Amino acid sequence: MKILSVDDDELILELLVESLAMHGFDDVVPVESAQGALDLIKALDGDSPDQETGVFDCFLLDIQMPGMDGIELCARIRAMPAYKYTPILMVTTLSDRKHIEKAFAAGATDYITKPFDQIEVGARIRLANMLVKEQRRGLQTYFLATSIASSSGDDRSALFQAPVTVEGVDKVVDVLVLENFLLQLSKKGLHQSAAIAFKFYAAQEAFNSHSEEEYYNLLELVAKIISESFGETNFLLSHFGCGIFVAVIDRGSPPIAQDIGKKINDAAEKAGIKPGENWPAIVVGDMVEVPIERKDDFHAMLLDATASVAEKSYRLGKTAGEVNKIATKGLKFKVF
Repeated sequence: MKILSVDDDELILELLVESLAMHGFDDVVPVESAQGALDLIKALDGDSPDQETGVFDCFLLDIQMPGMDGIELCARIRAMPAYKYTPILMVTTLSDRKHIEKAFAAGATDYITKPFDQIEVGARIRLANMLVKEQRRGLQTYFLATSIASSSGDDRSALFQAPVTVEGVDKVVDVLVLENFLLQLSKKGLHQSAAIAFKFYAAQEAFNSHSEEEYYNLLELVAKIISESFGETNFLLSHFGCGIFVAVIDRGSPPIAQDIGKKINDAAEKAGIKPGENWPAIVVGDMVEVPIERKDDFHAMLLDATASVAEKSYRLGKTAGEVNKIATKGLKFKVF
Protein backbone atom coordinates (compact mmCIF):
# COMPACT_ATOMS: atom_id res chain seq x y z
CA MET A 1 0.00 0.00 0.00
CA LYS A 2 1.43 3.37 -1.08
CA ILE A 3 0.46 6.14 1.37
CA LEU A 4 0.79 9.92 0.98
CA SER A 5 1.08 11.67 4.35
CA VAL A 6 0.69 15.45 4.39
CA ASP A 7 1.58 17.57 7.44
CA ASP A 8 3.49 20.83 7.86
CA ASP A 9 5.12 19.45 11.03
CA GLU A 10 8.27 17.55 10.04
CA LEU A 11 8.43 15.71 13.39
CA ILE A 12 4.86 14.42 13.01
CA LEU A 13 5.68 13.20 9.52
CA GLU A 14 8.74 11.33 10.78
CA LEU A 15 6.73 9.78 13.60
CA LEU A 16 3.99 8.66 11.20
CA VAL A 17 6.47 7.13 8.78
CA GLU A 18 8.23 5.23 11.58
CA SER A 19 5.05 4.02 13.28
CA LEU A 20 3.44 2.92 10.03
CA ALA A 21 6.58 1.01 9.04
CA MET A 22 6.33 -0.90 12.34
CA HIS A 23 2.86 -2.09 11.28
CA GLY A 24 3.73 -3.17 7.77
CA PHE A 25 3.15 0.10 5.89
CA ASP A 26 6.64 0.80 4.64
CA ASP A 27 5.80 2.76 1.49
CA VAL A 28 4.87 6.17 2.94
CA VAL A 29 5.62 9.38 1.06
CA PRO A 30 5.84 12.45 3.37
CA VAL A 31 4.93 15.92 2.06
CA GLU A 32 4.94 19.16 4.09
CA SER A 33 2.22 21.17 2.31
CA ALA A 34 -1.13 20.72 0.58
CA GLN A 35 0.10 22.34 -2.62
CA GLY A 36 3.17 20.11 -2.56
CA ALA A 37 0.86 17.10 -2.29
CA LEU A 38 -1.21 18.22 -5.28
CA ASP A 39 1.94 18.87 -7.31
CA LEU A 40 3.24 15.40 -6.47
CA ILE A 41 -0.06 13.72 -7.36
CA LYS A 42 -0.10 15.59 -10.67
CA ALA A 43 3.49 14.63 -11.42
CA LEU A 44 2.95 10.94 -10.66
CA ASP A 45 -0.59 10.45 -11.95
CA GLY A 46 -0.63 12.86 -14.89
CA ASP A 47 -3.51 15.04 -16.04
CA SER A 48 -5.87 12.49 -17.58
CA PRO A 49 -9.43 13.27 -16.40
CA ASP A 50 -10.51 9.72 -17.25
CA GLN A 51 -7.89 7.98 -15.13
CA GLU A 52 -9.62 5.48 -12.84
CA THR A 53 -6.72 4.40 -10.62
CA GLY A 54 -3.97 6.44 -9.00
CA VAL A 55 -0.51 5.83 -7.63
CA PHE A 56 -1.54 6.26 -4.00
CA ASP A 57 -3.70 3.80 -2.08
CA CYS A 58 -4.34 5.98 0.99
CA PHE A 59 -3.97 9.58 2.20
CA LEU A 60 -3.22 10.89 5.71
CA LEU A 61 -3.95 14.62 5.93
CA ASP A 62 -3.43 17.21 8.63
CA ILE A 63 -6.04 19.99 8.70
CA GLN A 64 -4.13 23.00 10.00
CA MET A 65 -1.53 23.87 7.39
CA PRO A 66 -0.41 27.24 5.99
CA GLY A 67 -2.02 28.16 2.68
CA MET A 68 -4.45 25.43 1.66
CA ASP A 69 -5.75 23.46 4.65
CA GLY A 70 -6.31 19.72 4.83
CA ILE A 71 -10.08 19.88 4.34
CA GLU A 72 -9.74 21.71 1.02
CA LEU A 73 -6.98 19.29 0.03
CA CYS A 74 -9.29 16.38 0.90
CA ALA A 75 -12.06 17.79 -1.31
CA ARG A 76 -9.66 18.36 -4.22
CA ILE A 77 -8.23 14.86 -3.98
CA ARG A 78 -11.72 13.34 -3.74
CA ALA A 79 -12.76 15.23 -6.90
CA MET A 80 -10.08 13.41 -8.91
CA PRO A 81 -11.57 10.37 -10.72
CA ALA A 82 -8.52 8.28 -9.77
CA TYR A 83 -9.15 8.91 -6.06
CA LYS A 84 -12.94 8.85 -5.95
CA TYR A 85 -12.94 5.92 -3.52
CA THR A 86 -9.42 6.03 -2.03
CA PRO A 87 -9.30 6.09 1.81
CA ILE A 88 -8.59 9.59 3.16
CA LEU A 89 -7.87 9.83 6.90
CA MET A 90 -7.57 13.15 8.68
CA VAL A 91 -4.82 13.11 11.35
CA THR A 92 -5.16 16.34 13.30
CA THR A 93 -5.17 18.08 16.68
CA LEU A 94 -8.62 19.55 15.94
CA SER A 95 -11.35 17.62 17.74
CA ASP A 96 -14.34 20.00 17.58
CA ARG A 97 -17.52 19.04 15.77
CA LYS A 98 -17.21 21.78 13.13
CA HIS A 99 -13.95 20.41 11.73
CA ILE A 100 -15.00 16.76 12.03
CA GLU A 101 -18.21 17.47 10.10
CA LYS A 102 -16.42 19.54 7.44
CA ALA A 103 -13.85 16.80 6.96
CA PHE A 104 -16.44 14.07 6.40
CA ALA A 105 -18.46 16.37 4.13
CA ALA A 106 -15.31 16.98 2.06
CA GLY A 107 -14.89 13.24 1.53
CA ALA A 108 -12.86 12.00 4.50
CA THR A 109 -13.20 8.32 5.35
CA ASP A 110 -12.03 8.57 8.94
CA TYR A 111 -10.75 11.06 11.52
CA ILE A 112 -7.86 10.53 13.95
CA THR A 113 -7.01 13.04 16.66
CA LYS A 114 -3.42 13.81 17.70
CA PRO A 115 -1.67 12.72 19.79
CA PHE A 116 -2.44 9.43 18.09
CA ASP A 117 -1.87 5.87 19.19
CA GLN A 118 0.57 4.18 16.81
CA ILE A 119 -1.33 0.90 16.80
CA GLU A 120 -4.63 2.70 16.24
CA VAL A 121 -3.40 4.48 13.11
CA GLY A 122 -2.45 1.21 11.42
CA ALA A 123 -5.75 -0.39 12.42
CA ARG A 124 -7.79 2.58 11.19
CA ILE A 125 -6.00 2.55 7.82
CA ARG A 126 -6.94 -1.10 7.36
CA LEU A 127 -10.54 -0.44 8.45
CA ALA A 128 -10.83 2.57 6.13
CA ASN A 129 -9.53 0.52 3.25
CA MET A 130 -12.11 -2.20 3.97
CA LEU A 131 -14.91 0.38 4.22
CA VAL A 132 -14.03 1.98 0.89
CA LYS A 133 -13.77 -1.39 -0.84
CA GLU A 134 -17.19 -2.34 0.55
CA GLN A 135 -18.68 0.98 -0.57
CA ARG A 136 -17.34 0.61 -4.11
CA ARG A 137 -18.27 -3.06 -4.33
CA GLY A 138 -21.79 -2.24 -3.14
CA LEU A 139 -22.39 0.33 -5.86
CA GLN A 140 -20.92 -1.88 -8.60
CA THR A 141 -22.87 -4.91 -7.38
CA TYR A 142 -26.07 -2.88 -7.26
CA PHE A 143 -25.89 -1.84 -10.91
CA LEU A 144 -24.80 -5.30 -12.08
CA ALA A 145 -27.38 -7.18 -10.01
CA THR A 146 -30.18 -4.77 -10.88
CA SER A 147 -29.41 -5.19 -14.57
CA ILE A 148 -29.42 -8.99 -14.25
CA ALA A 149 -32.63 -9.00 -12.21
CA SER A 150 -34.31 -6.66 -14.65
CA SER A 151 -33.44 -8.79 -17.67
CA SER A 152 -34.34 -12.10 -16.00
CA GLY A 153 -37.52 -10.95 -14.27
CA ASP A 154 -36.19 -11.94 -10.82
CA ASP A 155 -37.43 -10.39 -7.60
CA ARG A 156 -35.65 -7.04 -7.16
CA SER A 157 -36.94 -6.16 -3.70
CA ALA A 158 -33.57 -6.75 -2.03
CA LEU A 159 -31.95 -4.35 -4.47
CA PHE A 160 -34.55 -1.69 -3.79
CA GLN A 161 -33.79 -1.97 -0.08
CA ALA A 162 -30.03 -1.61 -0.56
CA PRO A 163 -28.44 1.57 0.89
CA VAL A 164 -26.86 2.65 -2.39
CA THR A 165 -24.36 5.50 -2.07
CA VAL A 166 -25.54 8.64 -3.83
CA GLU A 167 -22.51 10.47 -5.16
CA GLY A 168 -21.87 13.99 -6.38
CA VAL A 169 -24.25 15.82 -4.01
CA ASP A 170 -22.94 18.22 -1.37
CA LYS A 171 -22.85 16.70 2.15
CA VAL A 172 -24.29 13.36 1.01
CA VAL A 173 -22.15 10.47 2.24
CA ASP A 174 -22.21 6.68 2.39
CA VAL A 175 -24.15 5.13 5.29
CA LEU A 176 -20.98 3.58 6.71
CA VAL A 177 -19.24 6.97 6.58
CA LEU A 178 -22.21 8.57 8.37
CA GLU A 179 -21.97 5.95 11.12
CA ASN A 180 -18.21 6.54 11.32
CA PHE A 181 -18.88 10.26 11.71
CA LEU A 182 -21.34 9.61 14.55
CA LEU A 183 -18.86 7.26 16.20
CA GLN A 184 -16.24 10.02 16.19
CA LEU A 185 -18.70 12.45 17.78
CA SER A 186 -19.60 9.86 20.42
CA LYS A 187 -15.94 9.19 21.28
CA LYS A 188 -15.33 12.88 21.82
CA GLY A 189 -18.51 13.46 23.83
CA LEU A 190 -20.07 15.68 21.15
CA HIS A 191 -23.75 14.80 21.55
CA GLN A 192 -25.57 17.79 20.03
CA SER A 193 -27.07 15.70 17.25
CA ALA A 194 -30.53 15.01 15.95
CA ALA A 195 -31.70 12.89 13.01
CA ILE A 196 -34.48 13.48 10.52
CA ALA A 197 -35.55 11.15 7.71
CA PHE A 198 -37.09 11.81 4.31
CA LYS A 199 -38.89 9.33 2.07
CA PHE A 200 -39.31 9.61 -1.69
CA TYR A 201 -42.87 8.33 -1.57
CA ALA A 202 -43.05 6.91 -5.11
CA ALA A 203 -39.61 5.28 -4.88
CA GLN A 204 -40.92 1.72 -5.24
CA GLU A 205 -42.96 2.61 -8.30
CA ALA A 206 -40.03 4.50 -9.81
CA PHE A 207 -37.67 1.59 -9.12
CA ASN A 208 -40.04 -0.85 -10.82
CA SER A 209 -40.61 1.31 -13.88
CA HIS A 210 -37.10 2.69 -14.51
CA SER A 211 -33.75 1.24 -15.42
CA GLU A 212 -31.11 1.07 -12.68
CA GLU A 213 -29.33 4.13 -14.07
CA GLU A 214 -32.54 6.15 -14.35
CA TYR A 215 -33.56 5.26 -10.80
CA TYR A 216 -30.11 6.14 -9.47
CA ASN A 217 -30.28 9.52 -11.24
CA LEU A 218 -33.69 10.09 -9.66
CA LEU A 219 -32.27 9.33 -6.20
CA GLU A 220 -29.48 11.78 -6.92
CA LEU A 221 -32.02 14.47 -7.79
CA VAL A 222 -34.02 13.80 -4.60
CA ALA A 223 -30.82 13.94 -2.54
CA LYS A 224 -29.90 17.27 -4.13
CA ILE A 225 -33.34 18.73 -3.37
CA ILE A 226 -33.15 17.62 0.26
CA SER A 227 -29.57 18.80 0.68
CA GLU A 228 -30.34 22.28 -0.66
CA SER A 229 -33.30 22.65 1.74
CA PHE A 230 -31.15 22.79 4.89
CA GLY A 231 -29.92 26.34 4.39
CA GLU A 232 -27.42 27.30 7.13
CA THR A 233 -28.01 24.11 9.16
CA ASN A 234 -24.96 21.84 9.48
CA PHE A 235 -25.77 18.27 8.43
CA LEU A 236 -24.67 15.08 6.70
CA LEU A 237 -27.14 13.01 4.66
CA SER A 238 -27.21 9.34 3.60
CA HIS A 239 -29.48 7.12 1.54
CA PHE A 240 -30.60 4.16 3.66
CA GLY A 241 -32.43 2.27 0.90
CA CYS A 242 -36.12 2.11 -0.08
CA GLY A 243 -35.98 5.77 -1.13
CA ILE A 244 -35.32 6.84 2.48
CA PHE A 245 -32.67 9.44 3.31
CA VAL A 246 -31.54 10.25 6.85
CA ALA A 247 -29.81 13.48 7.86
CA VAL A 248 -27.77 13.96 11.03
CA ILE A 249 -28.08 17.57 12.16
CA ASP A 250 -25.87 19.66 14.42
CA ARG A 251 -28.28 21.13 16.95
CA GLY A 252 -25.72 23.82 17.74
CA SER A 253 -26.09 25.26 14.23
CA PRO A 254 -29.02 27.34 12.92
CA PRO A 255 -32.20 25.20 13.01
CA ILE A 256 -33.90 23.85 9.92
CA ALA A 257 -36.79 25.88 8.54
CA GLN A 258 -40.19 25.01 9.99
CA ASP A 259 -41.59 24.81 6.47
CA ILE A 260 -38.78 22.57 5.20
CA GLY A 261 -41.35 20.03 3.95
CA LYS A 262 -43.04 22.67 1.79
CA LYS A 263 -39.71 23.88 0.44
CA ILE A 264 -38.63 20.37 -0.44
CA ASN A 265 -41.88 19.50 -2.19
CA ASP A 266 -42.07 22.81 -4.05
CA ALA A 267 -38.54 22.14 -5.33
CA ALA A 268 -39.46 18.55 -6.19
CA GLU A 269 -42.46 19.67 -8.22
CA LYS A 270 -40.34 22.21 -10.10
CA ALA A 271 -37.87 19.42 -10.86
CA GLY A 272 -40.68 17.29 -12.31
CA ILE A 273 -41.20 14.99 -9.33
CA LYS A 274 -44.96 15.23 -9.02
CA PRO A 275 -46.85 14.54 -5.77
CA GLY A 276 -49.85 12.25 -5.66
CA GLU A 277 -53.41 13.43 -5.14
CA ASN A 278 -53.35 13.11 -1.36
CA TRP A 279 -49.66 13.01 -0.44
CA PRO A 280 -46.41 14.94 -1.00
CA ALA A 281 -43.67 13.69 -3.32
CA ILE A 282 -41.22 13.58 -0.39
CA VAL A 283 -42.48 12.73 3.10
CA VAL A 284 -40.66 14.40 6.03
CA GLY A 285 -40.23 12.60 9.36
CA ASP A 286 -39.89 14.14 12.81
CA MET A 287 -36.53 15.14 14.25
CA VAL A 288 -35.28 12.58 16.75
CA GLU A 289 -32.59 12.46 19.41
CA VAL A 290 -31.77 9.68 21.87
CA PRO A 291 -32.49 10.17 25.58
CA ILE A 292 -29.69 11.31 27.86
CA GLU A 293 -29.14 7.83 29.32
CA ARG A 294 -28.46 6.44 25.83
CA LYS A 295 -26.35 9.23 24.34
CA ASP A 296 -23.91 6.79 22.75
CA ASP A 297 -26.63 4.77 21.00
CA PHE A 298 -26.69 6.66 17.71
CA HIS A 299 -28.13 3.59 15.98
CA ALA A 300 -31.34 4.07 17.97
CA MET A 301 -31.50 7.67 16.82
CA LEU A 302 -31.12 6.70 13.15
CA LEU A 303 -33.63 3.87 13.39
CA ASP A 304 -36.18 6.02 15.21
CA ALA A 305 -35.84 8.67 12.50
CA THR A 306 -36.57 6.09 9.79
CA ALA A 307 -39.46 4.74 11.90
CA SER A 308 -40.94 8.24 12.06
CA VAL A 309 -40.91 8.77 8.29
CA ALA A 310 -42.17 5.22 7.68
CA GLU A 311 -45.10 5.83 10.02
CA LYS A 312 -45.94 9.14 8.35
CA SER A 313 -45.72 7.53 4.92
CA TYR A 314 -48.10 4.82 6.05
CA ARG A 315 -50.65 7.25 7.45
CA LEU A 316 -50.11 9.99 4.86
CA GLY A 317 -52.50 12.93 5.15
CA LYS A 318 -51.77 16.62 5.44
CA THR A 319 -49.08 16.25 8.12
CA ALA A 320 -46.77 14.17 5.94
CA GLY A 321 -44.80 17.23 4.87
CA GLU A 322 -44.65 18.89 8.30
CA VAL A 323 -41.98 18.58 10.99
CA ASN A 324 -43.01 18.30 14.62
CA LYS A 325 -40.87 19.64 17.44
CA ILE A 326 -37.86 17.52 18.29
CA ALA A 327 -38.84 14.26 19.94
CA THR A 328 -36.83 12.20 22.42
CA LYS A 329 -37.85 8.68 21.51
CA GLY A 330 -35.03 6.19 21.97
CA LEU A 331 -37.45 3.34 21.33
CA LYS A 332 -36.10 -0.17 21.14
CA PHE A 333 -36.31 -0.28 17.35
CA LYS A 334 -40.08 -0.11 17.54
CA VAL A 335 -42.19 1.71 14.97
CA PHE A 336 -44.36 3.81 17.29
